[in-house]
Amino acid sequence: MRLLAVWRALAIPENELFNPDVHLPNILARELLCARAAHGSPADAPDLAGVYALFYNGPSPLYRPISSPDWLIPIYIGSTDGSLTQRLRNHFESIKAGAGIEPDQFRYRFLQLSPDRHRGVERLLTVWFRPVWNGTGFGAKVHGVHRQGQETSLWDTWHPGRTGRGGLARPAPAAKLALQQRLQRSQDAMRQALGDDWDQP
Repeated sequence: MRLLAVWRALAIPENELFNPDVHLPNILARELLCARAAHGSPADAPDLAGVYALFYNGPSPLYRPISSPDWLIPIYIGSTDGSLTQRLRNHFESIKAGAGIEPDQFRYRFLQLSPDRHRGVERLLTVWFRPVWNGTGFGAKVHGVHRQGQETSLWDTWHPGRTGRGGLARPAPAAKLALQQRLQRSQDAMRQALGDDWDQP
C-alpha cells in the first residue's frame, strides 16, 4: 500500500462526526507516516521533545513481513521529553551493535511535541501500530550487569551484541514464537485500521 493511499484511508470521512477515540489516533498515525523518512545521522532530528518511529527495510528474513521500501510499518515507537537527537542516536548505536541488522536498513520519522504531550501521543501510536520491538527491551536505557535470575531481553536474544545486556538465555523456540506473534500482531493492526486498503499494491 502506497503512502498516498494511507493518507486517503486515514482521512476523516466527509460529513462524519469527529470521534476522538477513533479519529485522533488516525490523525496522529497519518501525520507520522507522512513525515519525511530520514536516514543517516540522527543529528538531523531536532534537539527537542517529540515522538518518533523506526522503520525497517532490509534483507533479514526475520522482518520480511513488515519490511517496506515505503517505510510504512514502524518496528519501534518511542518518545522523549528531552532530545530527539540523543534518543535516536542511542537507538542507532543499539542497532549497530545487534547481530543481523545494520543501521542503513532503517529510517526514522518524528513529530515535534511539547514535553507534556509526548507520552500520551506515544501511547496512542503504540496501540495503533503495535510495533514489534516495543516492550522487548530494545529501548531500555539501563546498561550494566543483569540481575541474578533475570532473562536476557527478547531484543537482545534476537540481536545479541550489546554490552551489559546479558542474562539467563531464553529458549530459542520461545524467542522465535514471540517474534512471529509480534509480527502478526503488527500486520493485523494495520489491516484493522485500513481495512481492504491495506492489501492494495
